[in-house]
Amino acid sequence: MRLEDKVARSIGSWKFLVFQTVFIAIYVSLNTLTPTQLHFDPFPFTFLNVILSLQAAYTAPILLLSHNRMSEQDRQSTKEILDTVKKLEANLIEAIEEIDDEAS
Repeated sequence: MRLEDKVARSIGSWKFLVFQTVFIAIYVSLNTLTPTQLHFDPFPFTFLNVILSLQAAYTAPILLLSHNRMSEQDRQSTKEILDTVKKLEANLIEAIEEIDDEAS
């Protein structure tokens, strides 16, 4: 499995969603509920926005890479199935013609 597939699989999981939710909740809590001198990114949480924007900027292309690779694999698999079906169809037609020749 390639790296982009592993990243796409982990990003699309409940584990990641829960982790990100907990991270953001802790981050916001530390910057709102602690004494003012401990706020390292006060509201409107500019640094958090930068972090999430960077994550989104890298996540979208990685997901597209994974999707494109999977689509290519699906096309290849479909082509192989079609080739097999065509061979089976040719064999079936040949068998039917042999049966017709024997019956006549």
